[in-house]
Amino acid sequence: MQNSSRTFRIRSSKRDAQTDLERRERTVAVIDDVLKGARAEQVGLRQRIEREALVPAGGASPNSGEAMKFETRLRELDTEIARYESMLAILREARP
Repeated sequence: MQNSSRTFRIRSSKRDAQTDLERRERTVAVIDDVLKGARAEQVGLRQRIEREALVPAGGASPNSGEAMKFETRLRELDTEIARYESMLAILREARP
């Protein structure tokens, strides 16, 4: 049997901590991007709902199917935003 020429490096706690920090920073950046997108969608939907309420297209009432879809999506966004904000708080409080 041949002797393996592999060398094994002992794990460095400093290197592990740096890796963990970098991973956390990347995760926070991704969540921040998701939040920005969700908030932008939320603003756009609110504006559309306000326009629909003021000047309903084709005489449709503000309770039309389209407005109800917007309202449903806004509730979904509220839930998603709260969840991602919670994740961010946890990640930002975590120590390396």
